[in-house]
Amino acid sequence: MTRVDPASPPRPRPWTGAALGLSALAIALSVLGWASAYHVQDDAYMFVRYAERFLADGVWSWNPGQEPTYGATSLGYLAFVTAFRGLVPDQSPVAIAACSAIWGVVFLALAARILSGSGGRVGGRAALVLGFLLLALAGRNLAPHFVNGMDTTLSMSATAVLVLLWRRWERQPTRGATAALVAGGAAACVVRPDLAVFALGVPLVVLVLTRGPARRLALVVVAGVAAAIAATAACAWAVFDSPVPLSFYAKGLGRVYSETFVARYAHMPSYQLRLFGLAYSPLLAALAVDFLRAPRRWWREAQPATLGLLAAGLVFVAYYRLFVVQVVPFHQRFYYPVLPVVLALGGRSVARIAEDVAASTRARALPRLLAPLAALIGLLPVGFAAERIRSELHEGIVFEFDILERYRRRGSRMWVGLDEMRALPTPWSLATTEVGHPAVMLPDVAIVDLAGLNETRIARQGFDAEWLLQERAPDLIYMPHPHYDQLEAALLSSDTFARDYEHFPREQLGSIMGVALRRAGAHYDVLRRIVLAEPPDQALPLE
Repeated sequence: MTRVDPASPPRPRPWTGAALGLSALAIALSVLGWASAYHVQDDAYMFVRYAERFLADGVWSWNPGQEPTYGATSLGYLAFVTAFRGLVPDQSPVAIAACSAIWGVVFLALAARILSGSGGRVGGRAALVLGFLLLALAGRNLAPHFVNGMDTTLSMSATAVLVLLWRRWERQPTRGATAALVAGGAAACVVRPDLAVFALGVPLVVLVLTRGPARRLALVVVAGVAAAIAATAACAWAVFDSPVPLSFYAKGLGRVYSETFVARYAHMPSYQLRLFGLAYSPLLAALAVDFLRAPRRWWREAQPATLGLLAAGLVFVAYYRLFVVQVVPFHQRFYYPVLPVVLALGGRSVARIAEDVAASTRARALPRLLAPLAALIGLLPVGFAAERIRSELHEGIVFEFDILERYRRRGSRMWVGLDEMRALPTPWSLATTEVGHPAVMLPDVAIVDLAGLNETRIARQGFDAEWLLQERAPDLIYMPHPHYDQLEAALLSSDTFARDYEHFPREQLGSIMGVALRRAGAHYDVLRRIVLAEPPDQALPLE
């Protein structure tokens, strides 16, 4: 790699600081613009329900008194949410949004280390400035992950840690660095099982491309991470009756979704990937330019771990692009765990190009011109973020974390009467495909997740209307979301459903999902009055 001549003037620090400061300000403002219960994803409340069940019963179960359930995609994030929920017992939206925000800040710190360590003094600064400028410009899609309550920021942080550990190992492949990689890889797989692509894929590539003592240490990493993955899967199978999260059966194997459902979401993987690639295209372009200008040099100087990260990143993206039904894919959340790899590879190329430019006598002044330009460009995302905050203030939802108010303003057409049902005494049960808000608003009510994300039998064997109606017999069914056409068809064609349930179609209620009430179920009369929005009848007390 070309190094900067000591006599060459470094990038002016004031302009570098200004660009970084504006980028950091833009990211912070973008996050504030999304900070409200209105932007917490419904699925995020699944983590809250599991956490509350653990704090109440000592078991990560979906329903009171139920066996443990592997519905949480990330056990690592679930453990963190459980601990944090114990400290913040009230305000579910605040607690779950804070969990995402904490790991978002950790990710930014790790990203700064990845970018600044991409090259020498000039190259590292260039990569850091450009990388954070892109993170700021991508605020519309990056910032939501800081407050949506999902495990995306933790997954990004886990991948970033692996990148830094491999860089350390590249510099000095010691036993200590090797042990750290084994521990980091094992932890990444607990954070999300799909991160095994990085935890195990990178050392496999390194094992193939290295020789001598380093190769033996790479073999230790492969064996250690593989053993950790096997142990984690065995423990999950023993505890949860499933070696992988239940979402894998639904979204990966398609056990629940119909062909119509899959076709409805078929465009999402490519669409979200295009948005992700566009947001970070300058880094990808720098990687392409760096390779094309001197392919032999690029291959000669590329470390095995760098090639391993590139290969693992491509496999990860290909898996989600080709094999996963991306339901609730907002803001490219399925692809964001690969962002640290993009920062590492793209940042390395930016640093190499910047150092070559700085070393050229013809272009030595270029860094001085680019630094002020980067600072000026940094004003753009600040303006975008400020405009978003203004819009959210106009709607009156900035820092609004009242889940009841959020439900009444934007959720009442999804789950009819859910707020009034909070007063009903337990036990009683309901079934629905959209489980997040019911999960936290009715924490002691048994909920059957018709989409199979929190119901082991449905996830592994598919939906069976007769099993639902006879074995579980929910007192209330929020009819499946219109996208789940085969589930609704199965219910409506059931003789048991026609005999035992009174059906209120969504057209009758003016809602997104219809409702069915079990005629012999708990609170039938009160639930019917709530669903039909009839005035309270003093003869029908809430028991």
